[in-house]
Amino acid sequence: MSTIEQKEIIDFKKKGKEALESKKFDEAIEYYTKALESEEDPIVYSNRALAFNLSNKLEEALRDAEKAISMKPTWSEGYYRKGEALKRLNKLEEAKEVLEKAHELDPENEMIKKSLDSLRSTLNPKKTSQSDDPVIVERELPAWRHGKVSSRFERSSNTEAKCEYVANSGQRLEICMGDLTNEKVDAIVNAANNHLMLGGGVAGAIERAGGPIIQKECDLWTEKYGQVENGQCAFTSGGNMHCKYVIHAVGPIWHDGHRNEDKELLYAVYNSFIMGHRLKCTSLSVPAISSGIFGFPKDRCAKIMFHAALQFFKNYPDSTLRLIRFTNFDTPTVNTFVKEFKSRFGTTKAKESEIKSDEKMEVEELKEEKKEEK
Repeated sequence: MSTIEQKEIIDFKKKGKEALESKKFDEAIEYYTKALESEEDPIVYSNRALAFNLSNKLEEALRDAEKAISMKPTWSEGYYRKGEALKRLNKLEEAKEVLEKAHELDPENEMIKKSLDSLRSTLNPKKTSQSDDPVIVERELPAWRHGKVSSRFERSSNTEAKCEYVANSGQRLEICMGDLTNEKVDAIVNAANNHLMLGGGVAGAIERAGGPIIQKECDLWTEKYGQVENGQCAFTSGGNMHCKYVIHAVGPIWHDGHRNEDKELLYAVYNSFIMGHRLKCTSLSVPAISSGIFGFPKDRCAKIMFHAALQFFKNYPDSTLRLIRFTNFDTPTVNTFVKEFKSRFGTTKAKESEIKSDEKMEVEELKEEKKEEK
């Protein structure tokens, strides 16, 4: 290999690292691929595996991690990358074995240890209550978050309410079209990934509106608790936005409905409401979680999110959380939620007392399903 070729490879690796650190994952993949075309390197395969993982290209991430392991079988990093890919593919038992191998090779690596501990807690959860609710993994709320929250129910000037439901408790659900990041609510919900990396879609919009402090706080969360599993939540401040909090809910990537996607989305949405309740929020806005780059069908997403909201109102009628908004900016998604609202209630304004008996039964059935799952 000539000196010029060696310099090109070094340059590709450097640019790939810079792109990865800037969260330009597709660009990082392109540079790492160019480097690998000239020279196979387990470190580059591992870095490309990370870029694939963060781009939700999980099969490719798994392939690269396995290649890194085959080239350097005593290197813990390759096993760690493979374990992370397997976790997101919902192959949890296999992921546990791989991460245990990584931990065996490098027992002092805190990143590996946190990932393994988090996975073990998912496979063997500690029951914290007798409730039928999906359970948020118990976390101590960071001290810098505590404070008074607003009780205002305001919409930003560009938010339009399309539908409204009022529960017997007085709690409200609204279907809105508007900019989530400009909502004047106590908390907004981010459609997050497991690593709490704010890249594209809703997460990118939140980072642009809220400023770099939100990513810094996300990093603090993952450093302390490890990555956030599907169906679970984390939270940060709202940065420069009107809201006090951003609740980061991790929904599933769509795999044709064969990997517990419905259950994981239900838990992600419901747990975001529980998090809002625990933070003593009075109002909260949620986008159509997982229905963007994660590929979850919008109509199915709408049904599950309605399930979660109605069940929360039923289980927590005295909660401080009095207003939940499903807020999206694009017409197709908003229309899907409006269609689901009308199919349930036959109108754009409804009260619980006006719900047909079969609609009430639908919520009850959801609760029974959750009992069976536990």
